[in-house]
Amino acid sequence: MTTNFWLNKQAEKYMQENNSTTLCGFKVYNDKSGRKYICVHENPGSVMLSMPRLCSKYVNLITYRGTFNTGFQVEGIYKYGGARAFVETSFVDDLKYQRIEISARSIKKLREIHSLIRTGNLDPVEDWS
Repeated sequence: MTTNFWLNKQAEKYMQENNSTTLCGFKVYNDKSGRKYICVHENPGSVMLSMPRLCSKYVNLITYRGTFNTGFQVEGIYKYGGARAFVETSFVDDLKYQRIEISARSIKKLREIHSLIRTGNLDPVEDWS
């Protein structure tokens, strides 16, 4: 599981002015197109995700990618409070699992949509089953 905090121009400016490769104590990475982000290997319910909230003014978007192999949900696209997610079923050998990807503007919305999907309390807006 991976949660990325995609940084805005204000963060880039701050880092340039301070000649820094970190932000709020986290290493900053560049994707292939040069966009800057902080990567945290925790799930949306983790307390660790509260730490980057200290620098939320620098965050443009939060994305999460994870898998689960119990409590399967309907495949499709989900939306809730401005957050968007998709759930897709895959197989590796005989192991069935589901992949979930979420994008949201805040940790709160990311956690909410993740919880609603995992508990089966949110129906997809686009059902792929």
